[in-house]
Amino acid sequence: MKIKSVEPFILHVPVTGSQIADSTHTITHWGVVGARIVTENGLCGHGFTGTHAFLPGDQLITRCIETCHAPLLIGEDANDVQRLWLKLARHPALQWIGRAGITTLSHAAIDIALWDLKAQAAGVPLWKLLGGQVREQVRAYNTDIGWLSIPDGLLVAGAQRAVADGFSGIKIKVGSSVERDLRRLAGVRRAIGPDVTLAIDGNGKWDLPTCQRFCRAAEDFDVYWFEEPLWYDDVKGHAALARATSIPVALGEQLYTQDAFAEFFHQQAIHWVQPDVTRMAGLTDVLRVCDSAHSMRLPVAPHAGDMSQVHVHLNYAHPACQVLEFIPWIKDCFTEPAEVVDGVFRLPQQPGAGTTPTAQAWATLRQPVAGPAMTAPIASPILPDALGRPAGGWRLRLYQVIYESDTPAGRLFDKVIIAAIVVSVGVVIADSVQSWHARYKTAFDVVEWFFTALFTVEYLARLAAVRHQMRYARSFFGIVDLLAVLPTYLALFFPGLHALIDVRILRLLRVFRIFKLTQYVAEYQALAEALAASRRKILVFLVAVMMIVLVCGTIMYVVEGPANGFRDIPTSVYWAISTVTTVGFGDITPKTDFGRLIASVMMLIGWGTLAVPTGIVTAEMSARRHAVQASARRVCQQCGAGDHSPQAAFCQHCGGALSAPG
Repeated sequence: MKIKSVEPFILHVPVTGSQIADSTHTITHWGVVGARIVTENGLCGHGFTGTHAFLPGDQLITRCIETCHAPLLIGEDANDVQRLWLKLARHPALQWIGRAGITTLSHAAIDIALWDLKAQAAGVPLWKLLGGQVREQVRAYNTDIGWLSIPDGLLVAGAQRAVADGFSGIKIKVGSSVERDLRRLAGVRRAIGPDVTLAIDGNGKWDLPTCQRFCRAAEDFDVYWFEEPLWYDDVKGHAALARATSIPVALGEQLYTQDAFAEFFHQQAIHWVQPDVTRMAGLTDVLRVCDSAHSMRLPVAPHAGDMSQVHVHLNYAHPACQVLEFIPWIKDCFTEPAEVVDGVFRLPQQPGAGTTPTAQAWATLRQPVAGPAMTAPIASPILPDALGRPAGGWRLRLYQVIYESDTPAGRLFDKVIIAAIVVSVGVVIADSVQSWHARYKTAFDVVEWFFTALFTVEYLARLAAVRHQMRYARSFFGIVDLLAVLPTYLALFFPGLHALIDVRILRLLRVFRIFKLTQYVAEYQALAEALAASRRKILVFLVAVMMIVLVCGTIMYVVEGPANGFRDIPTSVYWAISTVTTVGFGDITPKTDFGRLIASVMMLIGWGTLAVPTGIVTAEMSARRHAVQASARRVCQQCGAGDHSPQAAFCQHCGGALSAPG
């Protein structure tokens, strides 16, 4: 099972309620940053790490996957998971620049993808490959109802709803203030009763004295564990807290190595062990931590940076694992989502690790894997990625309405703006008809000023809603949006500029993003890439044509002279340009026989040049299309046939399910 290719990807998935917050972070999306590994026999494995959807940071991870780890894997046997783990983890150059952080997150995505491939090749779900089922059920605890950004009343209601849905455990966030968090903790405990486990999570916010003060009061509420009470690497502080309180200490989501866990074990600073396959170097590394915890009789509750897609397999297969976190943000992005029924995770059934994205997620949630510093920039007017989401408040709400199309308010805003653009352009066109202008001038003026005021307010709102305002102002759409309103104001001083209002028709390019016409976006990107790749050839062509018209225009000036209309060299060059481009005589015509001969040669040159620029771009587009088709070739895992269209879901030969297109 030789590895043929390793391709990075980024998905950004909205969180519950459009925004959540704990004691240290506020996010609107969760990042699924991963690797897609294809083998020579057509199998395709996926692995990923979890991030806060910070695109520049995500692109650093994909850059590491593509340029540092992928070259070490091509041609290797994907079955050799342990050996390949060591090859990547112990590579001297990579050890020198990082044994944690970006290199580890990249390694995590690759290691998970290799386990996914190995399980697919064996035709079994990952938990079977790990040794089989060791427990009948994996109990789920719900974290998604407990964010600090949720008001107290809604927190209690959410906890009650979770219990009614069958959850026997919940977790809430702390780390705001001791008094507020104790009040929230007491309210939730009263609401859910004594039979539901209640854990808390501080996300490393507090210092030791604050934690000790909080724990003295919180012990009365039967806290299941206190997760990350202190700074993540503070071994001595956690050990001191563990000795000072009866509340068990849990941690691990911010520990990247087996050695980091070993020190917490040695100092007896941990009661619940929480490794994460997306933070450590994949499942291979987490299994070692689970084995160590089991040897010390410490329970494991994996942190769900993967939203439990992989960890559900681990929990069913490893005897140290006790409970598993449930956060539903990304589950619908996968062909076999991690599902909870009556408070218990469903046992996965499909071969693999449960990490294969759906075709819909692949088409609608993918982000560019390369930033401006990584590839030659190609201007794209479609996506607002680089504008920056505000952290919260009214600006974030405004951003979600204006720039995102996944909410009812956002969709309504987009449709209203498109309708206004179409109507306003129609008014300008109608106003240009002299008879209508004479009859309805006042009405046209009132309507046009209404639309100008509307679009002015919209432009200012777009500026206010983003963190990087100059990026929007200098972007393609920012310039077009400004030009859509300026002519009306300038026409007060220069009446002839009024018709330029029609430039606002360019704003309709947003229709591709708004209505998610991704196939047209792909065609736009293909054309833009072909033009960018052809720019040197086009420049050479233009320079050659410029020299031809300059020489021919100068000769015509000498041959024909001012008496025949060729008053000067610029006029003669203009004649040469019009003759070549329109394949005709142009505005002035030669009178002498020699001049007509030159004109005939120029027209023949014009016919010849028609094919050059279109041929350059067409050839580049064809080459890129073939490359895309080759990279997206989809092979049936059952019969090996590879002649399937990108839209096909099942093999046309044997009927087997096809993997998601890449």
